[in-house]
Amino acid sequence: MDADHYKYLPLSYLGRSPEIRIVDLEPGLEHDTINIQLRHCQLDDSLGSYEALSYTWGNTAKSHSARVSGKALGITQNLHSALVRLRLADNPRRLWIDAICINQGDDAEKSQQIRLMPRIYSASSSTIAWLGEDSEDLGGELSFEFFRWAPYLLHCWLTDEIYKLETYDDDDETLVRFFNRGDWRKKAQHPGSQYSNNMLQRFFRRPWFTRRWVIQEVYAAPKVEFVCGSAVISYEELMDFLWKYAQIGRRVDIALPLALLCCRMDFAAKGKGLLGVLDLYHNFQCGDDRDRIAAILGLWAKDQTPWSSFSINYEISTEANYLAFAIMMVSNGHCVAILSAALDRRKETEEDWSLPSWVPDWRQDPRVGSNGIIGERPSVLVEVIEDKYLQLDAYREYWFKESLAECEMRNDDDPARTPQAGDVAYAFIAGGGKLSYVLRPVPDQTSLYTLVCELTEHIWERWTPHRLRLLKSRNTRTKIRIV
Repeated sequence: MDADHYKYLPLSYLGRSPEIRIVDLEPGLEHDTINIQLRHCQLDDSLGSYEALSYTWGNTAKSHSARVSGKALGITQNLHSALVRLRLADNPRRLWIDAICINQGDDAEKSQQIRLMPRIYSASSSTIAWLGEDSEDLGGELSFEFFRWAPYLLHCWLTDEIYKLETYDDDDETLVRFFNRGDWRKKAQHPGSQYSNNMLQRFFRRPWFTRRWVIQEVYAAPKVEFVCGSAVISYEELMDFLWKYAQIGRRVDIALPLALLCCRMDFAAKGKGLLGVLDLYHNFQCGDDRDRIAAILGLWAKDQTPWSSFSINYEISTEANYLAFAIMMVSNGHCVAILSAALDRRKETEEDWSLPSWVPDWRQDPRVGSNGIIGERPSVLVEVIEDKYLQLDAYREYWFKESLAECEMRNDDDPARTPQAGDVAYAFIAGGGKLSYVLRPVPDQTSLYTLVCELTEHIWERWTPHRLRLLKSRNTRTKIRIV
């Protein structure tokens, strides 16, 4: 290692409270070198003594550097911009920043510290959501100004009070056209600019609003403020705008930012359970696919649930983590939900499927109609064998003599999930009832099957029994294994 490069000292987890690192960002002016002191602190002793930074890594190339105790530490362009904006001119500023406070080259440390992140953010005095630099196209100052004064007009619009405003024009067809006038309140004027849908669309397309990790960062924080360039706005001001804007005939899609920021408000979505929330926030992105689960687990850090003690292991692969997660969920009575999630995330073809067929691949897009993930379903008698096979009590219902694809069908948009000749429909014993799934025999493997699809009533509506040409078997109880 280069002698000038900063070398991390290990953190301790043996005391009464785990250690974390805190950044002391030394004062400086715009073009000064970024100087940092990195301190080890016990988490329980650091309550309210620092601010936590929420941001996107952006381009992961470490094109800039900071000096940590005089040694060089590579940082990304976006983090460099944030530190330049956030440092004070006269006094140090204490921050927690994941890219600096966690040794990114140590997977074991990452596993430990990421598990602590909900506590780290909740112990901060506030969270700073760094949205990036301001610009003419993505104007933070202009947008924040708009967010502050627009709710009054939105309230007038929603209560019909807008007709009493002197500047209202009957020819205006949308509220945004009214906003574009920008002349009803002198302080809302911004020379040479317009408040518009395009401005809003560009602003809410900033990467921060689609980043997966910020969900728990926003949820856990005691206070959140947004910074764009030199402009600052509070969480409450931004939410006031979004709530009111969501009630009008809007042209800008604010679904993602609204879903993200609503997580602070009682977070009713948690009632859907972990799998339901994974589904809800599927479109939020992350750089490491292991984070697809890790970034959501923190929402239950203070709750007593089967998954509260589960953590992602960054020393093993994405697939191994997804398997361990599925085993944990199945072992805690969520077998049917896991099977449903696995079916919803199957690829169009099965050749590249690297996980057991019963394990959901959270990298895949959810399919339409994934109610099995969220809805309450009966538990199934099940156990995991050899950390690989899903063994269930079942009885055989039907054996498909020939492929459904060879029969006339009104809708065959997914050949990979269509029962083929030789497939078997098994009914699993489920809380006094039964759930039927179609399984495909594993070649040259006795009593092993892969999951193909759930045998639901709509199949019988589309393909009546006499057209299926299948053989009904005796209801023989057995144990089957799904690989």
